[in-house]
Formats: sequence, C-alpha cells, structure tokens
Amino acid sequence: TEKHPIWRQFEASLRQHPLAKPQSWLTEKFEVLHETVMTWIKESQIDHKAIEKAQLVFTNARSEFRAGNTSSGAKKPSKTKGFNSDKSSLPQSKDDRRMLFVNFLRRGLPLLEQGLSVHVNSSDKFLKKMANSPDKFMPYREHAPTRILSRNSIYDDPEWLKTPIGFWNVLCFRGVFFGSEFARDNGCHFEDLDQWKAFSKGHPQSYFVVKTAYGSFQGDRSIDRVEEYWEKRDLWELLMNKKDLTIFDVYDFLLQSSTGGGRSTSSRKRGSWQSAKGNNKSTSKKVFVNIGSLTAILIIGDLIYADILPMPSALDWGKLIEKVGKGALDAMIMLGLIDEDTTVPQAFADLDAFVNRELTSEEKSAMTYDVLTGEHSLCKYKRLYSKRNAK
Repeated sequence: TEKHPIWRQFEASLRQHPLAKPQSWLTEKFEVLHETVMTWIKESQIDHKAIEKAQLVFTNARSEFRAGNTSSGAKKPSKTKGFNSDKSSLPQSKDDRRMLFVNFLRRGLPLLEQGLSVHVNSSDKFLKKMANSPDKFMPYREHAPTRILSRNSIYDDPEWLKTPIGFWNVLCFRGVFFGSEFARDNGCHFEDLDQWKAFSKGHPQSYFVVKTAYGSFQGDRSIDRVEEYWEKRDLWELLMNKKDLTIFDVYDFLLQSSTGGGRSTSSRKRGSWQSAKGNNKSTSKKVFVNIGSLTAILIIGDLIYADILPMPSALDWGKLIEKVGKGALDAMIMLGLIDEDTTVPQAFADLDAFVNRELTSEEKSAMTYDVLTGEHSLCKYKRLYSKRNAK
C-alpha cells in the first residue's frame, strides 16, 4: 500500500537523489531513473496502487522540471523542453480541455482540403507554420510528405519488412535519414550495403542527416549508423519469429542494451531476443545507437500501418506514451488531463474517446484519425504551443 515501508524509503531517497534537483535536469537522465525505479518496484511485488502512485510522482516531477519549477515554487528558466504546465488558465471541465485539442485538430484541416502549397504564404500564421514545415508541425501523421514517400518506398511490402534487409532500411530511415533532403526528396530504399555505399559517394553527409530532425540535437545521428545497423540486421529475425508479437516487445527490442564488450544481452541459447536477467555489472551500450524512445514509438507506428503489428487499443497506446515520456505526455499535462485520479493511459483513452465523439466521420477520414494520429497530434500540439514556438 501507500504506507508500505519500502515505499516510504523510496520517497525519502528520491528527494535526496541528485537527479531530483531541477538544475540537474539538463542531464536528461530522469527517465533512466524512472525506468530503474519502476522496474525495481514491480520486481519487488509492491501492490498495484503503489506502482500507480510512483508513476504519478514521476509524471508530476517531469512536468515541473520541464516547466522550470523549483521545489520552493519559484520559476527557474528551462533550457530543455520548457512549456506552460500552469492549469489556472485552462477551462474547469476536462471535456472543455479536451475540446481545445479537438479545435487544434480541426484548425489544420485546410491544409488537407486545399493543399500545403496554398498556405505557404498564408496570413494565418498557424497554417503558414505547418505548411512550411509539415513534417515538423503538421498533426496528421499519415499526410506528412516524408511519411507519404517512405510509405511507398520502404513500408509498402509487409513480407519484405520482416526480413533483415527490410529492418535495416527501417532503422536507417528513422535513425539516420528522417528530416533530411534525401528523405524528403528521394527516400529510396537500399537492397544491401554496397548499393548504399555507391549511392552515398556523390553526396555530403548533410544531404542525408539533420541532427535536429526530431527537435533535440542528436549527436549520434550520422551516416556511420548505416553500416552499424547493417551489422545488427539479423537480430530482427529472432523478434519476427516471436508468437503474438506486441508493441511492447518491439519497443523493448529497439531499446535493448549490450554488455561485455559489445555482446548483446539477448540470449540466443534460449531462442529469445529479450535481455537475460542477472547481476552483470558490465557497462551497457545500446544495441541500436541513436534509436531512443521517441524514435522507437515512431518505428512502431510505421510497422502498425504496414500491418506488421496490430492496431493497439487506446489504453495500450497510452501505456506506451507513458513509457516514452515525450511530447504526447507533455501535451496531456499542458491540457490538464492527468491528475491523481487519472493515469496516463486512461487520460489518453478518455481523450481519444472524446475526439472520436466530436469529430465527424468526414473529418476523421480526412485526417486518417486513429490512436496513432492522436498521439502524433499531441506531440505537435506540445511543439506548437510550447513557449519557444508559441509566436
């Protein structure tokens, strides 16, 4: 229960932990602490109510840190993902707050109805911003230009995507090329490493790589990853052979780490891609470099649309939003949809149900609205209405 002695010890330790200090938030290691503690709590078999309480503690702390609040309530400028988490200016009812998101979805519809080019020089600053950077700001996931191109050149053959070559192209698209001139204007797939090397010879790295493709600077985003991903491509077959594959299986697979001089923690003897348990103290290293939680959920979404994975329920997608802990979660906090009575997955499921009730069938069809577009649109809502992009 909430008064379990282990729980009290955990709360006391958390308050003293250096990562709990706002000025240490720049290390962006709070999610690492979060995952470690949540794993420990679950393995310690503390009851479900305590686990939910722990999740709420981290959710609230994340929003306070990103908003730049200190424990005393004084404002501290945020150098990371600062946004307005003050709920005093929001409508009182949650349905009215959810309506803010529905209005956001509707506001960009002219882009779909009239085309992006019509609004590149629009007097409507909102539409103009989306039209000039649709991959970055437009909320309609399946209508972004680069996504359309990749859907036709990489994700059009489910059986090919299940092969190591298909997986290699998926990693390269999201982990290296997305946001670049190549991904936007060409976007071809490669059949092997030799074909990639021959094609890339005539182009500078800047043609293939934009280190701020997903917003934050990614130092590991480089064409060097292409060859590294090629060397790891065969790991995909182990995962594809798993029965009843879930979105959480793929998420854990993409974020797995290796130990002992680069050997994967996957246990091939057990015929499993999953990490072997133990007390190995070796330094861990990501198997798929530059594939973080945000990139992972994007890859999973791409695979769902390609019929590699089933469309998840709103609750399950909400659980993944909580694990990822990025823009979609931030947007729900901004909208005041998460509180002590509402978990993150339930908040997302409630929002999705509200959107489905409010939007007409024609609007949903135009947007290609589903839970994936809902999550994607929340990310864009946060990006457009955060302090740095509010103008």
